[in-house]
Amino acid sequence: MYSKLLFVRTAGIALCVSLSFGFAESGAWAQQPSNATNTVKSEHAADRALARSVRKALDRQKGLDIDDVRILAKHGEIGLDGTVPDGSQLQTVSSVAASVPGVKAVHSYLSVREEGN
Repeated sequence: MYSKLLFVRTAGIALCVSLSFGFAESGAWAQQPSNATNTVKSEHAADRALARSVRKALDRQKGLDIDDVRILAKHGEIGLDGTVPDGSQLQTVSSVAASVPGVKAVHSYLSVREEGN
């Protein structure tokens, strides 16, 4: 009697475990990424959108040569790297980037392009 009860109980537990694993592999849990993944993806998308906004603002500014300027955005902070043709554009590029909505800070690592390069 005890062995039958133990067998039924063990079989019931095994069935519940196998059903829950099957649901996790093929059901709604396996289909949706975790909230952490969604958050990271949305942060990356926001960073890319902000960098594009900064690039557009710089493109609209007359007289700027930003062909050699790289723009990186992370959590609202903008990093500028590369070269501009003359020193007067160093401050202008930073100021225009800082004026874009959503930009919290600008870190400029720009330098003046050497003659002949």
